[in-house]
Amino acid sequence: MIPPLLSIPFFSRNFGMSFDVIGFWYFVGICAMTTGLFWRHSRLPELVPSPRSLILQMLGTGLVFVGAAYGLQMWSIGIAPNPGLPTGVYSALGPVVFFSSIAVGKMPHARLRRHFGDVTRHATQAIGVLLVIPGGLLIAAGTELRLGNWLGLTLAAIPLMAVGQLGVRWFKAAHGIAQEVVMLWYFLGTLLAFLAWILAGGRGAHLLAAPSWGVPGMLLVGLTAGAAANWLMFKAVADAPNPGLAYSVYSGSAIGAYCGALAGAWLAPAYFPAAGGDAGKLAGIVLVMVGVLLIGGMWEYLTSVRRPGLPQPAQPPHLRI
Repeated sequence: MIPPLLSIPFFSRNFGMSFDVIGFWYFVGICAMTTGLFWRHSRLPELVPSPRSLILQMLGTGLVFVGAAYGLQMWSIGIAPNPGLPTGVYSALGPVVFFSSIAVGKMPHARLRRHFGDVTRHATQAIGVLLVIPGGLLIAAGTELRLGNWLGLTLAAIPLMAVGQLGVRWFKAAHGIAQEVVMLWYFLGTLLAFLAWILAGGRGAHLLAAPSWGVPGMLLVGLTAGAAANWLMFKAVADAPNPGLAYSVYSGSAIGAYCGALAGAWLAPAYFPAAGGDAGKLAGIVLVMVGVLLIGGMWEYLTSVRRPGLPQPAQPPHLRI
């Protein structure tokens, strides 16, 4: 995920592309590659689950919640002094999804309890929460909290994406829909959201107006790094003994994006914008990453690996789009 994160300020600086145009072509690339993989492996029939109303539900979730979340996230990355800062704050999505799953599992509805009621809780998860909070405060230090800046946009994106994350578990557990199928319909809805955003702002002509290699370059990012990252992430969530492990490890991309932006601005200042940051914000990103790992169950997983006689931990519903 580090190349897509760094590509947002890169294409904005060098090709004058707005975040919504960047996002549109990025998700075009992901959807095209994902559809091609389904065709290559003769899995196209899976894309049309029964009943057909499920397609509208997934598409609608992608359009309303996931699309809005990605739009706000890309906007925040584009205006932040360093793309690692909003990515670090955005890592708090993991704990939000984890504890939201616990709350949903406590609801009286029988199907909700069956699909969300298997979340285990450990003391190390409380320690993780205690690390995420000061880590987030360190990252946000010196930044005013308002909707128009990177911090406000990132925080607004988290609850929207949490709805999408819970939806992935619901579609998979309740309806048997593969996570890759949910991902594709989510991203098709996200495409529609970005297109509506662009047209509503009267910027339809901007979709093809990027100079030189702007559009094909961003399309290539989606076809390669974007598609690979999301496909592998969904597979990891499905195959890991604890889905929270896969998503928690993903939070490490914040450090990669933070350091990558600094390196790019130092090595190629003509192509990468100046990246701000300091030791305090980097320490905050590290604290958030460690906290998310603990909340996701990494400690319990590692201790069970060292002591194979112990039962494997249950699988909390941490899912990533």
